[in-house]
Amino acid sequence: MIDAASTASQAPTKPTRMIGIDVLRFLVVIPIIAAHTVSDPRYQIDLHGLIDNCGRFIVPFFFTLSGYFLGRKNPSTTLAILGLAQRLLPVFLVWLMIYLAIFGMLGRFFTDPLFMLKSLYYGGPAFHLWFLPALGMSAALVVLTRSLGYPVMAAIGFVLYCIGLATHPYVNVLGLPKMPVILETGPFYGYLFVLAGYYIGRNGLKPSVRAGWMMVLGGLVTQLIESYLIFTSGNGPFSPNIFLFGTIPMGIGAFILSMHIPQFKGAVTLAKLGQVGLGIYCVHIIFLILLRPGFDLNNNLEFLSVVAMVTALSTATCLLIARVPYLRNLVK
Repeated sequence: MIDAASTASQAPTKPTRMIGIDVLRFLVVIPIIAAHTVSDPRYQIDLHGLIDNCGRFIVPFFFTLSGYFLGRKNPSTTLAILGLAQRLLPVFLVWLMIYLAIFGMLGRFFTDPLFMLKSLYYGGPAFHLWFLPALGMSAALVVLTRSLGYPVMAAIGFVLYCIGLATHPYVNVLGLPKMPVILETGPFYGYLFVLAGYYIGRNGLKPSVRAGWMMVLGGLVTQLIESYLIFTSGNGPFSPNIFLFGTIPMGIGAFILSMHIPQFKGAVTLAKLGQVGLGIYCVHIIFLILLRPGFDLNNNLEFLSVVAMVTALSTATCLLIARVPYLRNLVK
């Protein structure tokens, strides 16, 4: 979706694009749109809940991808932090302002300090934009802690991830009080995935296809079992569970598989669409707001129709935006 380190290095040569990664960048946006089309908690096991759980590898894939490019370039701490800010902040702030205007909350943003802080941390009413500050914080923390060595960094990532799990999807299971959303996003979610990508990129690794499939399938089974147990124990819905233990191998395994996607007919076209995957992710909620009220989303055919229309409209919009030099960084 986004190469968070794309401006963090002053290297004179541009790394060769990996077509498989760009192909997957586009394909995985579709289940994101499907999950957001019906975002209400599912207190039954149905198609929507299964799609939601099966698609939980997607955001971790993008975090791992960004860590991978960061590791390949391995810029100095100063260049890395400046690059992250330069790449992520304008995109986040512009889209945040657009959504605040749509929701009629732009004035509140500038007059309510608490609302401003919440919006800047996880997007506020633009709930899907939490991805961008979470990615920036996670990548920055990886850069700031890399001198500690990988074992210590892995321990930090696991502890942060467990805090996120304990205070959100497992909060009722553990009998804990309701926790603030701050513990569900940011580095509590993303550090571990960015670190995994950073390690793969920094060390020039390319794990096998078999390893990737084992991680994805093993992680998916674990994710579904966790969601089922949370639901049947009466401690939460079947979906959405933004992340569980099974999400870890799912996300990293999906990235590994993307490294092995070969050239095929139509791959170049899909890869070009994948280059605006960031924009599709940012803009699709606008079309969901417009289309969702006119359809019965509990009807599977109408549900899939909305997903298809939102995907097509969002993609077309971003391809047009990408043709404008001063705007293309908002979608690429």
